[in-house]
Amino acid sequence: MEHAQNPIYALDAERRFIYGNGEAEKLINAKREDFIGKRFDEVGLLNEEQIELATGDLVRNLQGEAIEPRRYALFRADGEVRNVEINTYSTVIEGKKVIIGMGRDIGGLMKAESRAKEIERRFTNLFKVNPVITALSSVDDGRFIEVNDAFVKAFGDSRESIIGKTSKELGIFLDYEDRARVMEEMDRFGMAKNVKVNVRFKDGRDRMGMFSVTSVELNGDKCLLSVMTDATDLLTERKRTKKLDEIKDAFINVVNHHVSTPLSSIRWGLKSLMSGELGSLNKAQKDYLKVIYNAEADILERIRELQTVLDIEEGRVTLARDNFSLSSLCSTVVSGVSRNADPKGVHLEHEQTEGDFNANIDAEKIQDVMTILTENAVDYTAKGGKVVVSLEDLGDKIMFSVTDTGIGIPDADKERVFKRFFRATNAYSVKPDATGLGLVVAKYYVDKHGGEIGFESKEAEGSRFWFTLNKG
Repeated sequence: MEHAQNPIYALDAERRFIYGNGEAEKLINAKREDFIGKRFDEVGLLNEEQIELATGDLVRNLQGEAIEPRRYALFRADGEVRNVEINTYSTVIEGKKVIIGMGRDIGGLMKAESRAKEIERRFTNLFKVNPVITALSSVDDGRFIEVNDAFVKAFGDSRESIIGKTSKELGIFLDYEDRARVMEEMDRFGMAKNVKVNVRFKDGRDRMGMFSVTSVELNGDKCLLSVMTDATDLLTERKRTKKLDEIKDAFINVVNHHVSTPLSSIRWGLKSLMSGELGSLNKAQKDYLKVIYNAEADILERIRELQTVLDIEEGRVTLARDNFSLSSLCSTVVSGVSRNADPKGVHLEHEQTEGDFNANIDAEKIQDVMTILTENAVDYTAKGGKVVVSLEDLGDKIMFSVTDTGIGIPDADKERVFKRFFRATNAYSVKPDATGLGLVVAKYYVDKHGGEIGFESKEAEGSRFWFTLNKG
């Protein structure tokens, strides 16, 4: 006992200390000669309430009863209080009854228990006030063990009217097969997540819920933690949005098929007039027809963009890949866009390093991406500004980039740049009639090729848009 790691002591039938090991000395901060021969209630370690409890335990020990370990706060002479757990039992040594006590310092344990209780208290409060409908139920029979305030508000008059009952008894599910589907998913995957169910609230309203369930342990017993979100309004809004999208898509199809053809006919007629086939025109007439011709071309381009976005959304876009030189595409794009840049007084440059710029791509779509990025740079760069188009060999990838000294993009708008119909707040004054679809198309085509697209920009200083594609 002397070399035991825990404090050990012995009391005689008069409850006087007859032994204490070294650990016992450390625990109470006293030498053995200071307590050997004294009654345990004379050494000043316990308060009156604890002395009464300990005395009762010792009496029962001497009568042969088994006593559960008891916790005490020991008040040491140096003023420190130690929390200990004492386990006592009686035995006979040299014909005399002796009580053996074994102690354990539980200060750290009690702190951990205190923290656990505080966490439990906070969890209980969060469970109770959580606005999401939440319940704990028995795995065996499905009876509710605990419910939060939101559950009571939805399905019962009070907590007491719900505890001990099942969802069937409360009439929660409109179709009890919904619960069966939830439990089937629970059995298969160990949890159920966002299963659609139809429920009836206590006020008679039928609602659509998203039901999730997982298994938890409560006081050693397995329970089901169920959470339900009332998704009726959300799902209704989704249906409405879907209907509006269908109407929008139908409108785009009508525009594409019933407006594009007449516009194309007008375009050919304008070309005939401008070429002089139907008679000579003076300069003012030619300039006027050119304005009409360009406006008509813009309309056709917007219709084409709308149709492309619709094809993307409906999954009708496919790639016709072939080995092609991005260098050739880049030159073609710069040549074409320069016809718009020169009249604006924007300096358009083409930079290209040495390297291998061949890739397996749909050349038409990648050319569209290059054109969109380059035209945007020219459109939003003022007279005297500069746009640089470059192509770089990055080893296993090829990077195309367009850098401009234009208006840039405000920080607040950057996260929505690739969203459908979105335009930066400072773009409207420069080009009020743009659709905000070009970057959507560009990103989709690059993603479809397995590439990456991105940008860096600072308002009033300029932007750099880029994309990369894998070689081969």
